[in-house]
Amino acid sequence: MKRGILFFLVSIVALTAGGCMFDVQNADIMRPPKLTTEFEEVKTVLDEFYGGGLKLMNPSSGVLRAAIQFVDLNNDQQEEAVAFFKDQNEQNALKVAILLKNSSGEGWRILPTIVGIGYDVDQVGFPDLDGDGTKEIVVGWLGGSMLSKGLSVYKSNPLTTESDQGLQRFEEIFREVYTNFHIADLDMDGTDELVTFLLSRPDNMAEASLYTLDQDGVKKQDEVSLANDANRYERMISGLVEDGRVGIVLDASLSGGASFSEVLVERDGQLIRRFGTSGASNKSATYRLDFRLTEDVDRDGWIEIPTLISPVGYDRVAKRDVPWITLWNHWDSEGNLMPVFRTYDDQSLGFRIRMPQSWDNTVTLTRNDQGIAFAEVQEDGIERVKILEVLVIKRSDAEQVDAQMKSLGYFELSRTMDHFYYGKTFPRDTLTMMEFGVSEQQLSDAFALLN
Repeated sequence: MKRGILFFLVSIVALTAGGCMFDVQNADIMRPPKLTTEFEEVKTVLDEFYGGGLKLMNPSSGVLRAAIQFVDLNNDQQEEAVAFFKDQNEQNALKVAILLKNSSGEGWRILPTIVGIGYDVDQVGFPDLDGDGTKEIVVGWLGGSMLSKGLSVYKSNPLTTESDQGLQRFEEIFREVYTNFHIADLDMDGTDELVTFLLSRPDNMAEASLYTLDQDGVKKQDEVSLANDANRYERMISGLVEDGRVGIVLDASLSGGASFSEVLVERDGQLIRRFGTSGASNKSATYRLDFRLTEDVDRDGWIEIPTLISPVGYDRVAKRDVPWITLWNHWDSEGNLMPVFRTYDDQSLGFRIRMPQSWDNTVTLTRNDQGIAFAEVQEDGIERVKILEVLVIKRSDAEQVDAQMKSLGYFELSRTMDHFYYGKTFPRDTLTMMEFGVSEQQLSDAFALLN
């Protein structure tokens, strides 16, 4: 064991000495899952009502992934349960059950069942599309291919029999094919809008459609063409954009690992696309040579779009081997990107470093399988002076070498079930400009684990 530890420490020293190292959709119901007891209570009611033979179905995409959702559908301050399942008593028919608490607060009553289409549940949402204070149920059903997805909107209507007073029947009022969908209050009037996305590579077609609901039913307000070379749509998020309005950002992947973002905002009932033109995406200001997802990085409600910067010294390195620096951007209503801050995101090692604003393009980094090192490139373009290091060590190894690591000047940044994360800063000296140096506290503040 001692020999293994010694080899490990020698590897670290060699590494450091050489300088070559390493959605807000449906936000009101995005809360922790219900306690197991309540979940099991609903499941027991379902088994008794349908005679057993039920297989609960978790939605395969979107924000809401539980087979049983708890949400206040009718604005009575009491949560209903919405369950998605296959009924094996009826040839695995897809169904949705809505359960209401009894007036006593004990036990549940079941509304008339929704019978779905397809063979699986893709995505679900609970918007208020007409502003009446009650929520619709939106379900995306999986068919057999990307273009065999059917989206259904269900709205509650009062039951007519005296014994069912106070209950509601959910009936399908709209159906459409889709690839993805997103729900957001784009015009910030208190009423949600539904936006569907349709991508068909064989047909060379990509579009987004805006839908609203009024007393005459669901209506298509507008549609807009999107870049048609996306391999697939990875994620949609909504949040504050440009002039403080709500927008939707769609992240798409391309063949070869590249990615880009589409931005949609609503103005006077029309969808406006902020970046790019119809056709290829590589002309878009959001085009990225590597895969990155849009985020609200600093959790202030504003969405940041990533673009990528190659560090100094990687001009002749294959793109797949570049340790990209991520530049996070806001944008204005003219579609001009406005840089906000930079981070280094290491997806494989699982951490992020937010880079100080004072660092310019003379600061570069190196990476290997154990960590990274930031350094200042001197005027000769060759000599480099280290600023900081981050090392990632397997937990089983770290528990053996923790004391030795600290004796070498490293301190613990964080730990997970599998890894310890250590940092080290270097003294500010005459070779390293004062504005580039960081303290241990500054490194700790700049460090974050990636999900």
